[in-house]
Amino acid sequence: MSLPPDWTRYETDDGKEYFHNSATNQTQWEPPKMADPMAFIDGGGTSDVFQYQPSALDLSAAPAPASAASAPTGSMVEMQQRDASPTVSLNAGAAPIGAIGSGSGAGGAGGAGGAGGAGFMSSLGGLVAGAAMSAVAGSAGFSGYLLERAQQLFDVSTNDVVQRLRMVLPLKPPDGAKEDLKDRPDFYGPFWIATTAVLFLAATGNFARLIQAGDHRAFQPDYGLVSLAATMIYGTLGALPAVARGAIFFAGDGGGTVSLQQIVCVCGYSMAPMIPVSMLCLIPLDGLRWLLTLLGTAMSLYFLRGHLLTDIQVTAPTPKLILTAAPCVTVATIFLVYRVHFF
Repeated sequence: MSLPPDWTRYETDDGKEYFHNSATNQTQWEPPKMADPMAFIDGGGTSDVFQYQPSALDLSAAPAPASAASAPTGSMVEMQQRDASPTVSLNAGAAPIGAIGSGSGAGGAGGAGGAGGAGFMSSLGGLVAGAAMSAVAGSAGFSGYLLERAQQLFDVSTNDVVQRLRMVLPLKPPDGAKEDLKDRPDFYGPFWIATTAVLFLAATGNFARLIQAGDHRAFQPDYGLVSLAATMIYGTLGALPAVARGAIFFAGDGGGTVSLQQIVCVCGYSMAPMIPVSMLCLIPLDGLRWLLTLLGTAMSLYFLRGHLLTDIQVTAPTPKLILTAAPCVTVATIFLVYRVHFF
């Protein structure tokens, strides 16, 4: 398309063309019209001739040089929003973004080179942005999965936790309570039971030594009881799923299916008798302490038998023995170490 002098045709990224006058620094969507010499002969005037009418701002500013370095630039969004206006003023600067079509003189060729560089940088920026978005999406997906799992394991009410604590007593559980514990194992109750048991075991052990010493000036607290209790209780809740997973893995076809969440949940609730037993063991009677320890162990094993051991569906003998004995042995060991070492 033939253009008047100093006019160059450009294209936006979406292929829409616009025109820029390098002498007047004016940009418009409509193509400029060539002067029609017959219009003067026919008396038609100059209505069809492209006329430049500078404003006061244009007259006060110095004209931009007609080169590729001074080609128009600006926001294409701004130009599209002002589509109804016949002309759009753009800031002078670098070459416009987008593919540049044919133009007049060296200005068109220079604009094409600038558009090529801009296209390369745009592609490179797109690759970097795409990689960043992929990384963010992957991180968000993993975080969302962890949040969803945590919500499922901690989504219990106070009534649910109280009802499950009552099942530790050797009484008949309410209707549907056992199935609810199996279908919706939680980590909220076991976490607070384990934390409370750690504090009570360590505190009552030191209080019992204080009572035995008689004089507080001769009493030396053993802060190592806290770390020992935490290692036994938290270690049990963390090691039992690993032991169960290893037993199932080495069993092969006879491994069956075992819910690791249920193992942690049931073992956590089975430690609830440790809290009242530790408080009653402050009574300075060795026979009573042994009786309370055995009673608490029996209550924990009874809860494990009714809510975990009967649900383990394993056909291979060795894994079944491991899955049956490991929870019972670890809980009984905690009671025994508490009675022997903490007093």
